[in-house]
Amino acid sequence: MCVPTLLCGSFARVQVVESVHASFQGPQLKRYSIVGEVRLIPLSASSPEVDFCFRFDGEKAGLVKAATPNAKFTEPIGEAGHDSSASSEAAFRVHVPPRSGEGASAGRAPIPLLRYSVAPTCRPIPLRLLPSWSRRQAPRPSVGVDGNGLGTPDDHALPPPVAALDLRLAANPSLAEGLSHVRVQATPPDGLTELVRSHPTSGGSAQARWNEEEGAFEWVWSPLLPTTEPLRLGVHFAAPAASADSVVVEAKPIPSRPLTAKFAASGSTASGVDLALADRAGAHLPVATIISRKLCRFLSGTYEVHPSPA
Repeated sequence: MCVPTLLCGSFARVQVVESVHASFQGPQLKRYSIVGEVRLIPLSASSPEVDFCFRFDGEKAGLVKAATPNAKFTEPIGEAGHDSSASSEAAFRVHVPPRSGEGASAGRAPIPLLRYSVAPTCRPIPLRLLPSWSRRQAPRPSVGVDGNGLGTPDDHALPPPVAALDLRLAANPSLAEGLSHVRVQATPPDGLTELVRSHPTSGGSAQARWNEEEGAFEWVWSPLLPTTEPLRLGVHFAAPAASADSVVVEAKPIPSRPLTAKFAASGSTASGVDLALADRAGAHLPVATIISRKLCRFLSGTYEVHPSPA
């Protein structure tokens, strides 16, 4: 269960945010980590003091490693609010002094309370990406219209080959609400900056476009829901006409940068880590007092796919 919002006199909320970092080489996961942060979200620039306790709770609590409290606002404590030395199973007390409302914009900025990392054995994959690059022959251009009103190919014109990206991707089926703000970017191989075409084989509701600022082709979804079969998309790149004779399309094209993805999700952390909340005396706060709506979320950090070795 996700940590609920804690209403501290209706002046603040508690939120847990995790970022997922993953690096793949083809289908193989090479590097992976999850880092998290517990935050206090002020609802106004002016508020009385906020004082409460929390600890990691539930079956996923043991996944939390290297919990580092923000010493300005957070200190480790023992059971029922008694001071104690920090440990991996410590509870934490939060004390934020009253604020006068000066600097309204800054006064509503999230306050980091504690940062942590997740055990490396925990490796959920929110978004699976399987790109495949190949060299293909572009179709001949049409130069006329036959008796049926269809274009007739120019038998004397053979366009240069293109670098073709075929992409399969799927959101983790355990994410009932899917992923939001999904952006997948593919950078063409060096010299192949002419977009020939993009073709969603089964891209769902993807928006496909060339991002001039990033120099990459991108697909965007919000949301991207789990599907029974992976979505399939494709895009072809060629050399500009001015340099077509000098640019060679390799049999296995190598993009100039790895495929990258950005995404977010609300309602849970990626690791499943939860919190138990209590008042400063150590008693559990009544549910009616602490729950407003769930503010747990996770998002992508560095999430990229490098080509498989040739």
